[in-house]
Amino acid sequence: MPTPLQQVPIHLVPAFGRDYKNSAAVLMDWQGGKDFRISDISSPYNGGYTSIRDWSRADRLMIRYNHLRSFVITCGMGPSRSRSTARSTLKSPPFKSPQSKEPQ
Repeated sequence: MPTPLQQVPIHLVPAFGRDYKNSAAVLMDWQGGKDFRISDISSPYNGGYTSIRDWSRADRLMIRYNHLRSFVITCGMGPSRSRSTARSTLKSPPFKSPQSKEPQ
């Protein structure tokens, strides 16, 4: 069962003057690691900048967009993925060693 602090989402707004027309664009930038500003007077980090890498999967976040008239609720996902796991899922291109021909 979630604790009372986990039930109340932290409010975020796009940073650096960005704004979005729809929730799909917000979520694409959030998952892409773009910065957002914490706009929540109940948070000690109010006014600070943050991204997906700073939150755990259990954190609920409300991101406002469309001139702060609309919002989307999402969860943080950053710390649940370790750097080594992310690297192991990347596929490197196959390496072909040059074949040396011996002189005849």
